[in-house]
Amino acid sequence: LDLRFRSREQTSPHDRIVIIKIDEATEEKLGPFGPNYRAHHGRILKRLADAGAKVVGFDIAFPRPSPHDGSMIEGIKHARKKETSVVVASIYNEREGRFSPTTKPIEEAVTAIGSAHLKKDPLTNLVRFAFPYTEASKGNNPTVSLVPSLSSLMASLTDPQVEKMSGRANEPLTINFRGPNLFKEIPYVEVYEGQFPTDFF
Repeated sequence: LDLRFRSREQTSPHDRIVIIKIDEATEEKLGPFGPNYRAHHGRILKRLADAGAKVVGFDIAFPRPSPHDGSMIEGIKHARKKETSVVVASIYNEREGRFSPTTKPIEEAVTAIGSAHLKKDPLTNLVRFAFPYTEASKGNNPTVSLVPSLSSLMASLTDPQVEKMSGRANEPLTINFRGPNLFKEIPYVEVYEGQFPTDFF
């Protein structure tokens, strides 16, 4: 599989994708990452929406309520008024065949909830493929539901053609991993403090 990727023409990553990373500098300034960051997420959402981001995705699940939910929900509402979609993740429990719930106020505020589930290759223990959907059996219920992945949801919210393509079948998409530092990155704390170019998005 790697040889096939090496033999084809190289492609460049999309410059519209930006990763907001929680790094050491962020934790030094804002403290260890935890539920209290939901208050910070609210501020981050406002800054990103004001900067023109089309979609903000949280690769984080929100299964339980927090005293800081109000601040995050305020940020979500501000973003959506600016026509910035907000997507959060849900974690799939393979043993139980169901997704972790999202706390109700956040579930009702966001644009959508996507699956953060990635299947590992049993031979290499690496994630080599991404699926547009995760098949959830809902515990003992034999009925299978298809939950869209976080990445396909975010892509479809910016490009309707992606939704049409992913809607055809749940076919695996091969991941062309080209190493770290592939996409543009900004430390979370820099967005929190507004220390990034206003035309970044």
